[in-house]
Amino acid sequence: MNKRLSNYIESLKENIPYNGRLLLVQSPQCLFDGFNRDIAVNRGYYAYPPIGLQWLAKALIDRQIDVEILDLNYCLLEKVISDETFDYTNWIELLDEKLASFCPSVVGVTSINVNSNIYEKNYPLTKILRFLRDKEKYIILAGGAIATDERSEFLKRSYCHFIVSHEAENKINFLFDFIQNGDSSATPLKKIYYKQENQIIETEGSDDIVSLEGNLIGTFDMVPSGTYNKIGSLNPYSRMVGPDVPFATFQLFRGCPAKCAYCDVNAFMGSGVRHFPAKVVLEEMTYLVEEKNIRHFDVVDDAFISKRSVTAELLEGVTKLRKKYGITWSSNNGLIGASITPKLLEMMSESGCVGFRIGAESGSPGMLKKMRKPATVSSLRKTAGFLNRYPKMFTGANYIIGLFGEETIGQMLETFKFSNEMNLDWSSWATFQITSSSTLGSGNLTEKERKGGGDFVPTKGDSKRIIKYDSDVVVGPDVFSLPLEEIPSMDQVKEVWFAFNFIGNFVNNKNLKKEGGNFNPEKFKSWVYAVRICYPENAYMSLFLAIAYALSGHQEMASQEYELTKENLEKSPYWQERFSQYYLMDIVSEAPLNVEKADELLSNLRQKFIQWIL
Repeated sequence: MNKRLSNYIESLKENIPYNGRLLLVQSPQCLFDGFNRDIAVNRGYYAYPPIGLQWLAKALIDRQIDVEILDLNYCLLEKVISDETFDYTNWIELLDEKLASFCPSVVGVTSINVNSNIYEKNYPLTKILRFLRDKEKYIILAGGAIATDERSEFLKRSYCHFIVSHEAENKINFLFDFIQNGDSSATPLKKIYYKQENQIIETEGSDDIVSLEGNLIGTFDMVPSGTYNKIGSLNPYSRMVGPDVPFATFQLFRGCPAKCAYCDVNAFMGSGVRHFPAKVVLEEMTYLVEEKNIRHFDVVDDAFISKRSVTAELLEGVTKLRKKYGITWSSNNGLIGASITPKLLEMMSESGCVGFRIGAESGSPGMLKKMRKPATVSSLRKTAGFLNRYPKMFTGANYIIGLFGEETIGQMLETFKFSNEMNLDWSSWATFQITSSSTLGSGNLTEKERKGGGDFVPTKGDSKRIIKYDSDVVVGPDVFSLPLEEIPSMDQVKEVWFAFNFIGNFVNNKNLKKEGGNFNPEKFKSWVYAVRICYPENAYMSLFLAIAYALSGHQEMASQEYELTKENLEKSPYWQERFSQYYLMDIVSEAPLNVEKADELLSNLRQKFIQWIL
């Protein structure tokens, strides 16, 4: 079985002698069209450790292979921060330096980027693969969600020799049996792809399920563990606990019990949920705390509370770690709202959870049904009621608008009103992006939109963090007057996103309302400061920080943020236009620098949008 695979590998080795060295590469986690050096210097870019590659290194540990991991994202950000003369557009040179010093014969590459147009010349993953291919010196493996979904196209374009698709711990061992020995005595496995004589071939064998056991303790010296906070962040939660707090991630579950139409987790992981023993995850966390000085963790699970008894066992151990070392944790991935109970929330709070989001996605019953979301507006309301009992945690909900190019303005407005009704600390708005063929849908997306439109957050596609719009796009509060039955273009959806994000999270934020029992401007400030690191020239963020400071009686800090607002406005016609669209120039002219004036101006502004909020 797999004689063709054996022959193909032998033909590769005739031109590329195998030397027992494997380099595993994680590509940069940003899109360079919108790269901003100031954000990098302020450690605002994502810096997720390459735990997927660490699992592969662990899987190969018993082989006579010299394995090294190159976190190219880390190297890039470190270089930008430490060397102001470094030209980040030449980031591929960092890979070339590693190749020259380590001299591998096999290179494996993966990516956790957003799925923009991956065939553009500067897309990190495909640029790396083309760079390696053109050297003709390496056996090239590609893996991860993007490579899995694009396997046929990658091989047709000769980007790599093998696609090791889906979860790869077992498959990479099977493949290295052939690379090292020419055959394998292990159970033959499917889903390794290669091209031979212009034909895409899949290996013969059975499907595999990765057994979740053990941990990554033996791999943390392969990456710069404990120093990732020096070059970036995980998300606003890691920034909120402090830029100098060392962070890491942990994983308890793989997979997701839901089968949401906009998500490709099941397509990649398979259906259902598996989990590591809570004990071994705690061993890993304890090691990181005691040996690498980690003090904040973020959960990377897609379904962290899908089995509450397992989660509770972990949280009991995390609580003990917190009491001894003062650690905190968060979950930026959306938790399944229906799985949340008051008892679990109590455990989360006691174990040091600073905040999390739930995956609401929509407030339109019709869209929830199309999404195949395992939630209803009633169940989400119930969950919000639970969350609001724990004000020490910063809680929010994720929402998607523009799903598949099928969602109407009316359905989006349902979601906006629902998000205000939920009354959480934050609503994380995202525009729909195709992440794989499994989320493609059959809606009204143009060919350009189907190929990928950049980040889920529209402003991240521009280095100045602005949304450029054409004259035919409706802007400002006028988006609320669009026909309810209209299915907007994705460019129009971006303007809807701007309105929802600004009005819901700033104008109508519960933490800035003196009435209602939720007044907590300190909580608002800590989050917006964490977010603003990625938006240094955003004029409304500084304005609302001025308002928050004024409401909490800190007039000096309010004045500083107010002056920064004026500076940002003076140098930016874009922000001047945005302020005019959303009635903010009156606030600037009246200077919201004390409690009474700030409350009055914000209340008046809120009234201008009240018909769309309620």
